[in-house]
Amino acid sequence: MNNKALHIKQNKKWLSVLLTICMVITLIPATVMADTGKVRLAYDQDAIEPEYIAGVDSADGASANGEPTRGTTYYTSEEEAAAYLREQLVNRVTDTILIPYDLGEGFTGTLDDAASVRRSILDAAIEHTGKGNEGDYIKKHMGSYSMRTSYSPSQLRFVTFNYDISFLSTADQEAAVTEKLSQVMPSLVNDGMSDYDKFIAIYDYICQHVSYDHAGLAAGDSDLIYTAYAALIQGTSVCQGYASLLYRMLLMAGVPTRLVSGYTDPANQDTTRHAWNIVKICDYYYNVDVTWDSDEHIYAPNNIASEIRYTMNWRLRCDANFPQHYPTVDMSQYSKATTDYPNPSIIGHSLSLSDQIGVKFYVYVPEGTDMTDSYMDFVISNGRKITVPWSESKAMYVGYPAYALTCPINALEYSDTITATLHFGEGGSATMVNRYSAQDYCEYIDEHSSDFHESVLNVVQAIHDYSYYLSQSEWSDGKTNHNPIPQTGVTPYNASMMEQVKNEVNTNYPFQKDVVNGYEKVGFSLTLNSKTTMNLYFKLSFTPSSLPVGFKEVTLNGETWYLYQIQGLYPFYYSHQFNIWTAHCYPASYVGLILDGNYSDAKKEAMMAYYYYCTAASTYYALTK
Repeated sequence: MNNKALHIKQNKKWLSVLLTICMVITLIPATVMADTGKVRLAYDQDAIEPEYIAGVDSADGASANGEPTRGTTYYTSEEEAAAYLREQLVNRVTDTILIPYDLGEGFTGTLDDAASVRRSILDAAIEHTGKGNEGDYIKKHMGSYSMRTSYSPSQLRFVTFNYDISFLSTADQEAAVTEKLSQVMPSLVNDGMSDYDKFIAIYDYICQHVSYDHAGLAAGDSDLIYTAYAALIQGTSVCQGYASLLYRMLLMAGVPTRLVSGYTDPANQDTTRHAWNIVKICDYYYNVDVTWDSDEHIYAPNNIASEIRYTMNWRLRCDANFPQHYPTVDMSQYSKATTDYPNPSIIGHSLSLSDQIGVKFYVYVPEGTDMTDSYMDFVISNGRKITVPWSESKAMYVGYPAYALTCPINALEYSDTITATLHFGEGGSATMVNRYSAQDYCEYIDEHSSDFHESVLNVVQAIHDYSYYLSQSEWSDGKTNHNPIPQTGVTPYNASMMEQVKNEVNTNYPFQKDVVNGYEKVGFSLTLNSKTTMNLYFKLSFTPSSLPVGFKEVTLNGETWYLYQIQGLYPFYYSHQFNIWTAHCYPASYVGLILDGNYSDAKKEAMMAYYYYCTAASTYYALTK
């Protein structure tokens, strides 16, 4: 497997995380985020693939008798014979396929001329027809073949063409593909969609449901990895399986496409064979490589900073912007676009360490695209909707223009799917849809843990723990049905850990207040919402003539208190001391108050999770600032 390093300028950003907790007032939990520049380190390309369609012309042989077989119907046109052979290929017939053929009255040609007709019939049988299970699809699913001609020694006019063909997939496997597509396709496309929208829906489906079979390619012991069956049913294949599946699905949807064979390195053609597609949208064909786009990539400066999952966006590209793809077939017959297709596309995701958990969606914008009226709607599976104007997008550089838009969520929405709809074009009338969740990101990092610095893994684990424990506590809003946050992988807390954190917090971050006449009580809380807010409450025995700047009068349980709030606290401020009037406190002080008080285990576990999140975020921040 060859690796190509594409070094791309990093636009490094820092966002921080604000968690929120509140005990004195109504509590709504918040969340965490991680953010970086979007850059690709390297990607894998296909290694050597077997050269299929390795045909052999076996020795032609005379038949036992010298006359045509009685009752045999002989084909008289190559077109009809090819149609019959094509049907056998579609049905994956593995027995010898016999085609009786009448070369015509008065035929005076040679056996070589008959062999030429035999070859023409096969070529016509595997020509592109516009049907997804024929043409290029058959060609890429044939393993090898041999052909021979049976004929009469006395009369060459009547012959029987014999085709012995092996396939990479069986008839039963192809039936499984057909059945699966009958279920999948109606949910992806409909007649009212444009070819562009159909293409995006199908392309994204393959990217999201198929992974590259590195192990199978290295083992080299299975031809099945080269099939659409492997891609669709097993969920893993190599480039030929990807491209074959895209070919079949697009043609089922009525979108013109062809399957292209070639290589990625002119100097090493034999070891860099590859397969991709061209797709016709409106008047022109564009290059697409669903294999390379299906493999999400991560960038981590110094192997520490937070990660962005993204693709290189190898779709709807013109030849000039489609490097490392050299076709071995003649492409001059196709009307190829000279510029990329002008619509933007969503190419990646990350989390954002900021005031709350932010799920970032990265948008590739082809040069010259008008984004004036663009905006992105985020709809979370609980029904909450957020609209972010394009003016709030953050410009990135990933080798081409890209922009990041963030959907803020709270901890209870960790497992909820976010449907991001990018509106663009005149009046925002055109759309592109993408779906993702914070849990998707964290699970990816966990599955590829060996690729990341310990600080990244700790932050991701803390996000998961915090979301889970908060959802189990009384701080849940109790009004919305969220997707359940999985307990799998959650760090369990025991009494010893709780005692250790309590002692650590109360020793290092104690909540203190000076004894001053006129102050009856001083209260303290954090608010868990989209931002972390520190709340300090003062109960006085007198009525002040005026309030200091930032204080406001509030009523709690029928009593008058005076409130001072510090809003938008980053998680790595958990150890920062704030001195307000006579109170001296840290955000972490609240953790100690809860752990040392008469509160439920669920509340205490939520505070533990908050504290561990803050410490993980603080360590991460210190390493990357």
